Amino acid sequence: MLYNREDNRIAGAQSAQRKKGELAVKQKKTASMKQKFAYMAVTMVAASFGVFLCLYLVVSGIMGQTRQIMDDNDRNARFQTQMEAEENAFRHWVEGNDGNAREELEARIRETTDVVENLTEKKNPAKPEVYRSLWAIEKSYEVYCVKRDEVMEMDRSKAEFSRALYEIYDMQGFLIQYGGNLTQAVMKEGNRAYLQGENRFKLIPLVVVFAAVMIAGIAVYAGKYIDRSLIEPIVALSREAERVAANDFEGQLPGYDQDDEMGHLLKAFGKMKESTQESLRTIQENSELQIQLEKVQLQMLKSQVNPHFLFNTLNMISCMAQLEEADTTDKMILAMSRLFQYTLKSSESTAPLSNEIAVVKDYLYLQKMRFGERVQYEIDVEDDTEYRMVPSFILQPLVENAVIHGISGQASGGFIRVRSWTEGKKLWLSVEDTGAGMEPEQVEQLNSGKWKGKSGHGVGLGNIIKRVRIMYQDGQVIVRSEKKKGTCIMIGFTDTKGEI
Repeated sequence: MLYNREDNRIAGAQSAQRKKGELAVKQKKTASMKQKFAYMAVTMVAASFGVFLCLYLVVSGIMGQTRQIMDDNDRNARFQTQMEAEENAFRHWVEGNDGNAREELEARIRETTDVVENLTEKKNPAKPEVYRSLWAIEKSYEVYCVKRDEVMEMDRSKAEFSRALYEIYDMQGFLIQYGGNLTQAVMKEGNRAYLQGENRFKLIPLVVVFAAVMIAGIAVYAGKYIDRSLIEPIVALSREAERVAANDFEGQLPGYDQDDEMGHLLKAFGKMKESTQESLRTIQENSELQIQLEKVQLQMLKSQVNPHFLFNTLNMISCMAQLEEADTTDKMILAMSRLFQYTLKSSESTAPLSNEIAVVKDYLYLQKMRFGERVQYEIDVEDDTEYRMVPSFILQPLVENAVIHGISGQASGGFIRVRSWTEGKKLWLSVEDTGAGMEPEQVEQLNSGKWKGKSGHGVGLGNIIKRVRIMYQDGQVIVRSEKKKGTCIMIGFTDTKGEI
């Protein structure tokens, strides 16, 4: 035998699937569109922030230098102004016209001391001219303070007072002159810093141009990305939806290699399109099958020409055979009578398996009488399947095909085996022969549901396949055949109406 029971168990893993078109999408794992837009937004914000930071650093550096120059000039101006104020207060004290002159002088001295301390603590050796001027002011002011305090404690009537007084005047003049020198040194340093800062000013247009180019590049990339990953797929999807609405399923979805929301949408639309196409194809096939069933029923009605006359005639011939003691002839007539009676009187779509097996036995008995030892057969029916409901005329056409197309043309004849068994709740029937076999193309057409059957052979194998698939949700018909080795046809289904 070509196939044993173990081979049949793989039938549960096969299904009558239709050919499905594949979406032209080979996806790779990528970030979602929300994440990608977030990345672009963060990139643009970061680029903008970097540009503004560069501008801020350049401008703040220039402003810092400018502010430093202004602060230095302000301190120098305050020193000169304060020295002049102290000089005036000192002269006023020397003249002695006011009793509060000493208090005013001491107040000016304290202010000048604060100004000098604030001025000299900013010494920076990196600015040599300014540093020398500050150093001269600091040391000169220290000497001046000592001499001034001595003069303020001298007796005005002594000759040394007049001499010391003029020395103080000279020192005050020198300090004011040093303040002027410091102002000139600060101005020179400011000019040099300005010239250095001018180069920084020249960087501002370059930074602005670079920022504009960067932001424009990011904007162009974002526009192309949005066009490629959002606008183009949506436009293509809209056109494809219009074609599907017009019952045109030949269009192809655009290629898209990203595993994001748009990729999921295109994939889901492709599956929906395939499901719709498959549903329409199934409806069309069911409509064609219904037309064929109606034709078969009409043909069967035409064949039922006065069945009572046929049965009575056969019974009369059987009685004559008995009178003539022709037992073999009597058995053949009775088998033929039962076969015609079941065929012509049965109008139900389902029947007990035992009835189908009885018809098969009568048919095989007649063929056995015709071909003799060339036809060998075996019927193996499990006990728990005998009264299960099966489609009417499901086995006899398969056995007839096995005899006519498989065995009759072989000089050595062949073997036919009819079986039934269960796997879980599913009932399986099989008809197997060791006949001529079929061409691979025909087997492929039968398994794909495209075989239309041949006229003159009853319902035909193609119609049996369609009947099973339309009557049972999990109905399966599996055809296996090899040329010159034989054929095996397995039918599996779950009877939702249960057993009788």
